[in-house]
Amino acid sequence: MVSGTWSALSRRTLFAVGVAALLCAASGIKAQPLQDPAPAQAKPDPLKLSGDHFILLYTVKPDKTADFESVWTTIKEKLAKNEKADLKELAESIKIYKVNAVAAAGAPPPTQVLYLFELNPPSKTLSYDPVKLIYESGSFPDRPEADALYKKLGESLAGGINLWPLSKVGG
Repeated sequence: MVSGTWSALSRRTLFAVGVAALLCAASGIKAQPLQDPAPAQAKPDPLKLSGDHFILLYTVKPDKTADFESVWTTIKEKLAKNEKADLKELAESIKIYKVNAVAAAGAPPPTQVLYLFELNPPSKTLSYDPVKLIYESGSFPDRPEADALYKKLGESLAGGINLWPLSKVGG
């Protein structure tokens, strides 16, 4: 008889370990819902624009500007060659400018380089999210090429993407 040879503490420990083992084993089993839950609402895409004038601001590492520029040159070229007219228009809408900041004498070199993307006129149907342009536009069917562009872009960025909606002032 087990209860006579084991102390109360040993029996409680064995019981606790047994319950824990059962809970761990059962945790992998999921009950099926009676009905499909409502689909989760997708968050709005901040780079799918509805206004008329926008600037995107990218901050880039100074030693990675050539990589950043080559990625965007490739993205624009591939979008321009796409059969879908809205992707061609999106490519044409992007005008890229590099801010040529000059450091004052004796000042340390800049820690980031700014690129402004003038979107004129901005697409109101497609996103300017580079991840979506690379992976969802259909312009990069070769996955290794898409992955290499994504990696190169990610490694070149010193910060995120900032969106500046603009409104005209005056006449």
